[in-house]
Amino acid sequence: MARDRATLAGAAAAGFLLAELLRAWLPTLVVVLAGSGTGAPTTLVAVAFGTLALAPLAGAVLGPVPPRLVWLLGATLLLGARLGLLLVAGGTPQVSVTTVGVAGGVLAVAGLAGGAVRGDVARLGLLAGAALSAAVLAVLGSVDLVWRGGVVGVLGTVAVIVVAGPPLLRATRALDGGPSAAAWPWGTVGPALLLLAALVAPSGRVAVATGWAPGRTAVTTVGVLLLTVVGGLLAARTGPLLAGTAGAALVLTGAAAAIDAAGVAAVVGQGVLAVGLGLGVVTGSRGGRTSARRRGVVAGGSLVTFGVLTFAAYAGPLLPLPFGTSTVLLTSAAAVAVAVLVSTLRGARIGREPSPPLLTRVAAVTVATALLLAAPASLRAVPAVDAPAADGTLRLVLANVHFGFDVDGRQRALELADLLADLDADLVALNEVDRGWFVSGTPDLLTTMAVGTGLDTVFGPAADEVWGNGLLTRLPVVEVERIPLPQGRDPMARAALAVVVEQVDGAPLGLVVTHLSNVDRQGDTRLPQAQTVAAAVARLAERGVPTLVAGDLNATPGAPAVQVLEELGLRRALPPGVDTFPDRAARAQIDHVLVPAGWDVVATDVLATGLSDHRVVVVDLARRPVTTAEEDTPAQDGAG
Repeated sequence: MARDRATLAGAAAAGFLLAELLRAWLPTLVVVLAGSGTGAPTTLVAVAFGTLALAPLAGAVLGPVPPRLVWLLGATLLLGARLGLLLVAGGTPQVSVTTVGVAGGVLAVAGLAGGAVRGDVARLGLLAGAALSAAVLAVLGSVDLVWRGGVVGVLGTVAVIVVAGPPLLRATRALDGGPSAAAWPWGTVGPALLLLAALVAPSGRVAVATGWAPGRTAVTTVGVLLLTVVGGLLAARTGPLLAGTAGAALVLTGAAAAIDAAGVAAVVGQGVLAVGLGLGVVTGSRGGRTSARRRGVVAGGSLVTFGVLTFAAYAGPLLPLPFGTSTVLLTSAAAVAVAVLVSTLRGARIGREPSPPLLTRVAAVTVATALLLAAPASLRAVPAVDAPAADGTLRLVLANVHFGFDVDGRQRALELADLLADLDADLVALNEVDRGWFVSGTPDLLTTMAVGTGLDTVFGPAADEVWGNGLLTRLPVVEVERIPLPQGRDPMARAALAVVVEQVDGAPLGLVVTHLSNVDRQGDTRLPQAQTVAAAVARLAERGVPTLVAGDLNATPGAPAVQVLEELGLRRALPPGVDTFPDRAARAQIDHVLVPAGWDVVATDVLATGLSDHRVVVVDLARRPVTTAEEDTPAQDGAG
């Protein structure tokens, strides 16, 4: 009983810290390494897979090397790296610290698999810790403690270290190994962690699917995540045949339902997937007479599989792969289901493992944790804002938010939200809005910006269901159209978000937010995309709706993609020579606001904030008084 309790608590602490560090490590590699120049993608792949490969290597030396020693080394690196993140401010030091931390995490998993006599208890703890970490993230508004400064960041990190440290150390004495726990169930751990992180954990998926308020979204996400523990408890109380079969079926059906993030059915699918992951990962028999080395190698191999699947899922926007993120995630679900069924068939021949007595306590702790986290989560809300000005003036802000990260690999979403609030804009056009990619730490940037500014939100998916363009608005939204753009040579899908808002006097105003391709050869990609945007503007103009265009067009003034919009009578708000990219030492104007006839540009500003790789564009507009002649021909005025 005492050994099982120590194993469970230690595994939960390791799962919590590893999940936190993965959410910091992956975007750090993407921003700092992949964005560093020639050869960067190769360096990223080498660092990522070299780190994850430590797990099966560590598993291979178990036996001569005691599992508890590998566990202790991994736990020490986990704690040290988590504390070390307080002392670095991005760049290469952050790459080093997060890499050491993830290396410690995978070593800890190998040692845990090799040393735990009760494999089901160890895997339940590991999964519960990862789910708890994601639930805390939801409560924090999808901005990890890792990225928070000041008192909250320091005290939060210290609290994590103080709470996680003792269980990690106590577990060392419990991991004595021996030929008792089965090896094959450990093969589910890696793919299951990816499904948990990519489909169950992101609160943004719930927000996209339902449009619920931030508080309700956060509470729902917490509840869905803790269903993984419920599934694990059910698996520990039932035989492998029932738990494994049910787990495989629920993983497949839940992933298929959740993957599109459309409607309440998708949220139900997230919950079904969570229960299935708990059933599938925890199920297994105690028998099998496997060695510590075999268990460690299987667990380590599953973490390498985790890396392969993660790379395949999120490399699509950068590489012309013949499959998309959804295909990879469904493949991951199938891999988990097959592994669980194999474990089930082999485990059923050996017999069920006795249910450990501590499960009743775990169930009580799970319920208490859900209630404890749900209380602060329910308080998240969008504040009220002032009404728009009644004099016909309008402030429009354009920001490419770089999925929330600055060029040094630090997540700056909270600071960017504060900046947008200070700018007091009526309309905020956003590019590169991430609402749940695991590779960038599963943020929900649009909700973060909404809570920070008090403005209403509209989301336009592009690369997939949780990545695209966004709009924050003080004005009422009366119409929304989401327009896919021709993909051409670009491996990333692009889109335009066309919104009609109602001005103070009831007159309609259109805004098209878009992000054109950075991949182009002799006009074969970007120009067709711009022509599709122009067609959307023209359709609104035919109805008498004057329309603004705002976005990162990846084209400079005079380029064909800009000219095709100017031919509609739209005028560039920024004068020539005012550059917007990159944020540091800008040398090109690629972020544009284009203004229709009937509107005057009163003032412009371009802000070097250090919060993204693009500068923030601010444009103040004033609507001209409508003359009698213009009243007779509203469509022509709208068309410019």
